[in-house]
Amino acid sequence: MKNTLFCAALSVTTVVTALSGCNENTPSTAKPSTAKPSIVKKVESDYETVLTVLTEDFIVPAYSNFEAKTAQLSQSIKTQCKVDANNSDENNITIDWQSLQQNWKAVSFAWQDISWLQIGPISSSNRLHRVQYWPDANNAVERGTQQLLSSDSELNLTSLAKMNVGAQGIPALERLIFQASLHQQTDAKALCTSLVLVSENLAGIASAVSTQWSASDNGFAQATIGGLAPFTNQKDALEELVSNVAAYISRIKDNKIIYPLSIQAPGIPMLGEAPFADSSPAHIQHNVAAIRAVLGTSDKHGLCYLLVQNQQQALASQLKNNLETLDELANQLQTSYASALADEEQRLVLTNLSNSLTALQTLLSESIVPALSLNLGFNSLDGD
Repeated sequence: MKNTLFCAALSVTTVVTALSGCNENTPSTAKPSTAKPSIVKKVESDYETVLTVLTEDFIVPAYSNFEAKTAQLSQSIKTQCKVDANNSDENNITIDWQSLQQNWKAVSFAWQDISWLQIGPISSSNRLHRVQYWPDANNAVERGTQQLLSSDSELNLTSLAKMNVGAQGIPALERLIFQASLHQQTDAKALCTSLVLVSENLAGIASAVSTQWSASDNGFAQATIGGLAPFTNQKDALEELVSNVAAYISRIKDNKIIYPLSIQAPGIPMLGEAPFADSSPAHIQHNVAAIRAVLGTSDKHGLCYLLVQNQQQALASQLKNNLETLDELANQLQTSYASALADEEQRLVLTNLSNSLTALQTLLSESIVPALSLNLGFNSLDGD
């Protein structure tokens, strides 16, 4: 499924045939194979243990939570945008923006818990970008929301799905819900039409992805745990998951920290994730928690479990210490990213967080991946 960045240690089984004498009636004897089926089975069992915990205790619940939060936001928007039966004036709608903002944050945080994973159902039908098109170097979200609000034609879910991906997901809803200038310049009917459509579209995507993961018949969870198609085996499934989180470490470091941090205060807040909601610190905290869940916070799951099973206790301890440091630094961030980027002490926290992410990349690439004989996806450890 992937180009390989690392080469696994080659497993070679040597069969030596010893011939006794030259008489054709003298039976030949072969040295027994050195392969140990019990060891192979144990390795496969270890993979299945890790995959089961990751899938059943983290991935499936995370997608289920994302589905629930998007449904709640969609329903809240429909309720607030519903025209009173005693008042047919569609422009006379009062929207509780603060309430919708809290619902949006719940959706965004739920997405941050699982946005590291870019394989499976989320990768089909351009769903990944339709959920969150970010970083947005060409202002696709701004253009998309303007197109929504200024459209003269009747919009529906079908037509929305064909529009610019910037108009379809969490960033579009962020602008519609948090950008005060839009509330002042746009009539309530246009805002409600866009809000209802985008939130319903997002909820539909979340529901489809969650259902496809948890389906009892040919669900992607079954494929992941069993190493079934599209994976070649359980090792391949694990390598894909680790490759995804390794690449995500680079995206957090570069896109969410280094670029907004810039070279001096006050940084560039608009380059951060969710600048209108100003919720990037909370996003980073959710991201770090997700990384810890995948790589392992104890010797009983994730790569920590595999390291212990492979007699690599020292590496397991190093990994846990690194992850604990990341968590401590992330939790030192202020609520407002704009404020954090302008504060020298907070900028130091962000710099240390970036350095810790680099240290984690190095630990993975130079020590853990070789120790576990894993093959990670092309450039997954350098972010390219």
